[in-house]
Amino acid sequence: MNSAVLLKGISWNHSRAFPPVVAAAQRYEDSHPGVRIQWEKHSLHDFGHAPVDELCRKFDLLILDHPAMGFAFSRKCLLPLRDRIGAPTFHDLETHSVGASFPSYCWAHEMWALPIDAACPAAFWRADRIRDFGPVPSTWSELIHWANAGRVLAPGFGPDLVLHLLGLCATEDENCGRVSDSFAPQALALESLERIRELFSRLPPEVYELNPIAVHERLSAVDGPGPGYCPFAYIYNNYARLGFGVHPLSFGDPPRAPSGKALRTVLGGTGVAISARCKVAEVAVDFVRFLASENVQRTIYTHAGGQPGHLSAWTDALNNQITGNFFSCTLPAMRRAWMRPRFDGYLSFQEQAGLPLRDWIQSGGSTRSCFKAMNEIWRSCYPPESR
Repeated sequence: MNSAVLLKGISWNHSRAFPPVVAAAQRYEDSHPGVRIQWEKHSLHDFGHAPVDELCRKFDLLILDHPAMGFAFSRKCLLPLRDRIGAPTFHDLETHSVGASFPSYCWAHEMWALPIDAACPAAFWRADRIRDFGPVPSTWSELIHWANAGRVLAPGFGPDLVLHLLGLCATEDENCGRVSDSFAPQALALESLERIRELFSRLPPEVYELNPIAVHERLSAVDGPGPGYCPFAYIYNNYARLGFGVHPLSFGDPPRAPSGKALRTVLGGTGVAISARCKVAEVAVDFVRFLASENVQRTIYTHAGGQPGHLSAWTDALNNQITGNFFSCTLPAMRRAWMRPRFDGYLSFQEQAGLPLRDWIQSGGSTRSCFKAMNEIWRSCYPPESR
């Protein structure tokens, strides 16, 4: 590399997301003096819903969510990576990524992003607020008892409600979201809707404005009495670390589903992709391979606040020591997390379907009418060529 090379990247605005990629980029620059990597950030909402093809016009490197794979593939805006990263890296990621993180970025027999961050909804709580109320809930009935007592907070922002619902459905039928005419079998969807309303009708109205980050902030930063337990929200290891919040949080498995089965929550996390417009693809590929490597994920990335995608980082003794065993306590939920649909149009469903769901929870009405409204959105978002 005889001349200066500049890569521009876009991540999202949280301590779990931005500092780790900056730290890894700085270390890469240290050992590659001819390369500069410049990261920008956007909101959590834009991370999940901003059109990938538009981002690809501005950035070489993209931190994105796996449901965007179908959208990105149909617009041919990402660089295929399987052959470019080489067989050893491909095999390492295939073997050692957390849960379904690796296959979530594979689409149409190709790999479009490397998993660098793993997440799913799990439980977390403030020890001082629940100390007098006994062990954290392990069953749905115990969760409802805690909600009745004002002990529970959970994200009720529209897309989060949809994901809570899909998790309940997928626990009973992992093939939910795989057919064009319904996001879930009607009887299962109706029962799961009732369970979502059973819980959220007992929570304070403010939850409908809260995303997972806001719930972590409320539980970790606010002194005095109040709710101390969240049964499921996308997890952030930062809040388990001493000094990040006023009160460190503890993490663990969600309560079991109403059926008694272990709850399958919905896979999250991020991958790093390369724009098909990138003019220095060879350098970009070398960097993303570095970023996703076992050593960087387990050390630099995690120590900078990241929540890595490589399994070795989740089983590492030091990483668990500095996070109050966050990684070991949430790994069972990660391993069974359900992968969302990834067809071109799914993200529109996730964005839109939360509106009738939230209105129904707050205002009441027919469960069948809510299911019908959500299903109409599902059908309108499902690509006609896949029907």
